[in-house]
Amino acid sequence: MNSTLKSNLFITIILFVFMIGSIVLSFIPGINKLHVLLVLVLSEVLFLIVPSIIYLIVTKSPVKKTLKLNWPGWLTILLAFLFGLFIQPAMMFLSALTGLFFPNDVSELINTLMSTPTLLLVAAVALTPAICEEIPLRGILLSGYDQIDIKKAMLINGLFFAMIHFDFQQSLYTFVLGAIFAYIVRITNSIIPTMVAHFTINASQIFLQKLIHYAMQLTPELNIEAIAQEYSLIEELYALAGIFVFAVIVTPVAIIILYGLKGLNKDVHRNNKLIQTDSLTQTNNL
Repeated sequence: MNSTLKSNLFITIILFVFMIGSIVLSFIPGINKLHVLLVLVLSEVLFLIVPSIIYLIVTKSPVKKTLKLNWPGWLTILLAFLFGLFIQPAMMFLSALTGLFFPNDVSELINTLMSTPTLLLVAAVALTPAICEEIPLRGILLSGYDQIDIKKAMLINGLFFAMIHFDFQQSLYTFVLGAIFAYIVRITNSIIPTMVAHFTINASQIFLQKLIHYAMQLTPELNIEAIAQEYSLIEELYALAGIFVFAVIVTPVAIIILYGLKGLNKDVHRNNKLIQTDSLTQTNNL
């Protein structure tokens, strides 16, 4: 079985385990008494990290090479952090776009947890996914595409990243993020930058909602009006247009940062291209 087929089989099993496991978990006595953040962390560890460890043991895959646990340098880390900040408006636009058709359950969940200490929220909603989701997706799955064209690897990775969230509202922006993260891992030969970017995106959303929450507490009359008001489709489209304009202004900075990452790691990118070329040559000679 070749590496691509193995990684595809692995992520398919992950999807199945996550879906069935979540159902089984809901029937465990006393599970509803646990804090929702603890359940979230347990789900990520049990259904993503544990299968990843089992895969690495069973296949005897080299951990560092498979997961791309290579130190990329502090400048790459800084650029990954900045990318996570400047790509945010584009992701907000895509989220708002799908939000016209599907409810934003994640945002609503975080809103109900605003009284939770910020550090706990960041640990559960930002740090945990940044580790637990990157390892199987940008680690094991993407490693199976090391010798495959980057465009195909990006599409497949984005698709599975969207599927693993099991949420139509998140599907569009998670697909785009998954594809971009796959590109970042390929050009840096490291999973660490995508962990940093992933953490930055999730954490910034928490801080943004915390800021809105505190602002509403300072102006309770506006808070009551916001709760009571139901926005019309026209108002939602106006809001979407505003986010789009903001994204158009800010997203080019994120693109420049991506080019910066590629230029900073040009030797890695060149080596990856040589590996793909050699692989294609060997395949054609068979």
